[in-house]
Amino acid sequence: MNRISACADIPGKGIFVKRINGLLLALAMFFSAFFTLGASPAHAIIGGVDAGHIRGQVQIFVDGNYVCTGTVIGESWILTAKHCFDLSGGDTDNTTIFAGSRTRGHGSANYPLEIYRHPNVDAALVEVWGSIPNWEQLVHSYDHGFAGTHVAISGWGSTSWGSGPAQELQVCTMRVNRAVFHDPGVGDGDSAVEYVYSGMGVTADGDSGAGVMYNNRVQGIHIQGDGISFGTGLMVGVIGNWIHNISGIPQRHYG
Repeated sequence: MNRISACADIPGKGIFVKRINGLLLALAMFFSAFFTLGASPAHAIIGGVDAGHIRGQVQIFVDGNYVCTGTVIGESWILTAKHCFDLSGGDTDNTTIFAGSRTRGHGSANYPLEIYRHPNVDAALVEVWGSIPNWEQLVHSYDHGFAGTHVAISGWGSTSWGSGPAQELQVCTMRVNRAVFHDPGVGDGDSAVEYVYSGMGVTADGDSGAGVMYNNRVQGIHIQGDGISFGTGLMVGVIGNWIHNISGIPQRHYG
């Protein structure tokens, strides 16, 4: 479940010109990707590739339907986007989380004991019954990265515009454009990170909640994008205390 952000009308000629220029840039990037990948992209995310490994990614199903991706951050804990449950009506009694498989609908089935929604930003922590298999393979971090670095985002989102979710886990690589800024679609404060198309795919419908990975560690939660040229996420660092207070998982840094 990947939300497409819409720009509000803002008066002023200068702003209008900037928005037109931004649209032209997005279209140019789209057609560049279109002719590079072919008219019908062979892979999802959109223009991504099959993921070679599971690095904590899980599939979130509500009422038997795939809705979002999440990331294992502890023995019984999954980090994802809050709107994955708010928009689908997901709760403890109708949500199933599959872990340990790159194939959609496969893997070990895990059931939520509790879903914790952050009050101010688009984040949710899911505590499941029992232990998630091989949870030790991923340790989350709270560094937000910096402009110019490349991040990997994996999910089971749409394989092309208007299509259904991917059958196999896909991965795209995008370039961080800016971080530590305010985006109302992400939440309060300067909590957002923005990444742009860099020739190796973009996020799509169904990739919400996926971990934004750098050096194989989570630095963000994917929230939304346009499916063409950019995406935005929530920096995990701004919710480090919230994660620790609920789950007991300590804040960890890499470097």
